[in-house]
Amino acid sequence: MTPLNFRAICSAEDWERIAGVKHPTMRGRIHEVAKTLSDPDEIRRSQPESEVILFHRRSGIRWICAVVRQGRPAARLITAYPADKVKQGDLLWRK
Repeated sequence: MTPLNFRAICSAEDWERIAGVKHPTMRGRIHEVAKTLSDPDEIRRSQPESEVILFHRRSGIRWICAVVRQGRPAARLITAYPADKVKQGDLLWRK
């Protein structure tokens, strides 16, 4: 459950696409991504896509960014990656 009171789902196939193809540096870090969704430092709405929410959590000197697309019947994790800074967007929530 996110601090915005919705669940984000991610199938095994989706995670394999994210960590195996799009962002191999995330392989083995699914628990960090889950923690980013459940206990983020900051949440922003994407500027170009209002249905996309960016969850950020500090991880060492970098950030983990978990990207969720809100939808029906459920919100889905669409990607996750390490970032040097918090991405721009409308601030929705901060710890």
